[in-house]
Amino acid sequence: MRIGNIVLNRTRMLLIILIAFSFWSGTFRNTDFYSSTVIYLIMIALLGLVFTFVAVDKASIVTKDGALWIPYFLLIIGASLMSRNIERAIYWICCFSLFIIATQDSYLEKIPFKLIFCFGIVALIGTLFQMFLSNIYYSTIAIHYTRYPIQYLKRLAEVKGYVGFASSPGENAAFLVFASSVVICNLSGIKKIAAKRFVYCLLILGAFLAGERSSVLIAILVPIITELFVEKNLSKKMRRIFIIAIVVISILIVFINNLAFFSDTVLFRNFAKSFIDINNGSDITSGRTGLFRTAIEAFKTNPLFGIGLGNFVNFTGAYTDVHNSYLQVLAEQGIVGELFFLFPIIILLLETIKLCRLNNISAIEINYLRFSLFAQLYFVLYGLVANATIDMTAYVMYFVGASIMISIKSNTGYEREYLYA
Repeated sequence: MRIGNIVLNRTRMLLIILIAFSFWSGTFRNTDFYSSTVIYLIMIALLGLVFTFVAVDKASIVTKDGALWIPYFLLIIGASLMSRNIERAIYWICCFSLFIIATQDSYLEKIPFKLIFCFGIVALIGTLFQMFLSNIYYSTIAIHYTRYPIQYLKRLAEVKGYVGFASSPGENAAFLVFASSVVICNLSGIKKIAAKRFVYCLLILGAFLAGERSSVLIAILVPIITELFVEKNLSKKMRRIFIIAIVVISILIVFINNLAFFSDTVLFRNFAKSFIDINNGSDITSGRTGLFRTAIEAFKTNPLFGIGLGNFVNFTGAYTDVHNSYLQVLAEQGIVGELFFLFPIIILLLETIKLCRLNNISAIEINYLRFSLFAQLYFVLYGLVANATIDMTAYVMYFVGASIMISIKSNTGYEREYLYA
């Protein structure tokens, strides 16, 4: 399809719609602009694109890597349909279709990295807007939110972090974190190293202001871990690790010795509060430990198959979901679901690392694989503190990242063995 001078490949169209929707659907649903008709139209567009790949392009094969996810996809899509959660089933069908499409269409130049970067910049602007022009923000932006009253947003900004243009501090942080990954993987279009470092620091600063401790730590740690897997020069790698460790330890020493000061700052107050709470013996998990215990008890009622997808809150009477993907899956889908969930995550991550270590990988492929590793590791680590299988941004970006690895293996001669789905 051609729009002006822009040629839109169907693969790229699917990725743009799916990624954009995963980022902004939460915000859209929680404003007075929400329309169920728009949601239905987007779902129809996504399914229509998937159908064209199957009906027109005869796309029906998946690599052995992608096939590992088939049991869990069947489990979650079947359970979603049985519980009449058609919307969730459609999104997971689209995610699995990425694996099928990846076997016959190269994802190089198809992933809308600049769009993801722009989302992060918009989130940063929204954060700074709320911070420095709060009166204008609350009178022009916040009045359209239906999820939170204005007074709650003000209180949230004081004790936790800024929402900006997103629907929650966590969603705001996710925009900033993924944008930072695009920058650090050399996929943002920024050429100068100094400019990239400056923009990366700004995006991390925005994540700090969103008040999401886990997202900030992931944004800092995952690129370091990624480089350990990608870097082939071991001595150079170890030197970097040593320098980074010294810097991190030094920062922690300064931070811990000045908790009283940092607890009064906008940027570091949440982190300082965590250390203070640890010293006082308080729970720094925001009540998650109680949810974890409840999940274990729910799991014990049906260890093999769990209490049913999406049934945790109704079954246990808890006020929210588990806030840990692995315990959520264990409680709702039992040991069978947990194995179906964990096995492909581990194997695809190892396959991506193995691919990064090959000597004949091109520079652009390495950058794409860096992002693939980032998205997969983000999903793994984020799942420890949040519901990565429910958070659409987290699981969509995971499958985008994993499908990048499958696409590179399938379309550049690194793998020729296929399984038929």
